Amino acid sequence: GTMRAFATDSGAERQAWQVTGATDIVAGPFPCGDMVGFATNDSRLGAVTHDRRLLTWSAGALITSPVVPAGGGLVCYTTSRKKLIGWSLPRGAQAWARDFPAGAAIKGVCSGRMVILMSEDDTVRAYAAETGAPGWELRAARSATMAAGEDVVLFFAGRDLKVLEAGAGGLAWEKSFAGDIAATLLADGELWVSTRDKQLAAFDARSGAPHASTTLEGAVTDWKLAPYG
Repeated sequence: GTMRAFATDSGAERQAWQVTGATDIVAGPFPCGDMVGFATNDSRLGAVTHDRRLLTWSAGALITSPVVPAGGGLVCYTTSRKKLIGWSLPRGAQAWARDFPAGAAIKGVCSGRMVILMSEDDTVRAYAAETGAPGWELRAARSATMAAGEDVVLFFAGRDLKVLEAGAGGLAWEKSFAGDIAATLLADGELWVSTRDKQLAAFDARSGAPHASTTLEGAVTDWKLAPYG
């Protein structure tokens, strides 16, 4: 239940915050407006403010999904009461609540003004981040990887990639690769895709127009985080 801040240039610890009563941080830390948000294993939401104060609030029920930052200090999550909640960290209060038909979400992203959740019934559902109003939905295998950019959301499994318009859920473009997809990166309007047969390619994220491609050298491995030193 401890949050720690470190200097980016030296790694020196700057400050630590102990969340009383919690034994684990189960979501976060994640940037959310001018705060750093998190959730604990005892059904609380929390934030460290810009002036380094620690705040926590009871979620009122067990959090059963990833906590998705949705812009403007808002976070979204599902609960054990089969609700989808929008919570305002700056206000320290619930902004809205909706029934969530699948009970719990297993994956979640935010793109533009939409919160997009994948549930255990193999359905992806999109909601307006500001109000919780239901948007579009589609079927997708829970094994698919989901990621989001500024106004697109993508799904990939095996060799197949689909990119959707986040606002309406329409198919923007799709592509099948020669090898299984290993990883993707959405940045500055581009989608980068690496495959397990050592190919790396960049596309326009909205249209799928190819920008660049190359063949990687050396063994292909999964990305891993490793400590320095």
